[in-house]
Amino acid sequence: MIVWNSDIPILPTDFTCSDLTHLALTAPTNIRTILGLITIQPSLERLILHNITLDDIPPDITIPERGAHEAMVPLNASIDCLQINFVLEQLVPELVILVTKYLLLRLPALLQVHATQIPYHGMGNFVGEYAQWYPHLRNIGLTLTGGEDWPLINEAEE
Repeated sequence: MIVWNSDIPILPTDFTCSDLTHLALTAPTNIRTILGLITIQPSLERLILHNITLDDIPPDITIPERGAHEAMVPLNASIDCLQINFVLEQLVPELVILVTKYLLLRLPALLQVHATQIPYHGMGNFVGEYAQWYPHLRNIGLTLTGGEDWPLINEAEE
């Protein structure tokens, strides 16, 4: 299924097909809506998000400290391929990286992640460091493009 119209707000409840396995959203969509959609569509295997907006980020979207005793609860999802692109006008490096890392930790079936406007620096280290507590990260192939001109973000902030 492809959702193209950017004039209509997208709500998770708009997708009632329980057997949906592939979804491409080109309309601007915020992370709260994306998480709601993932939650009610556990059969999704491939998710393509072309215009993630950085508005309305829930306060519980955080990354636990390395070695935190409790790992984040994974989403009940079958997504093994994720393609993400953020709205160019809203690129805030810290928020883009936060949302990307959050999705990596919460989607245990992931095997491939393709993302644009995300710098590789820091992301490769993150996957390696967090794989001890999130074993599914060992199997993820990352293809990250863009963002190379962003200033390096302090590792302590990641």
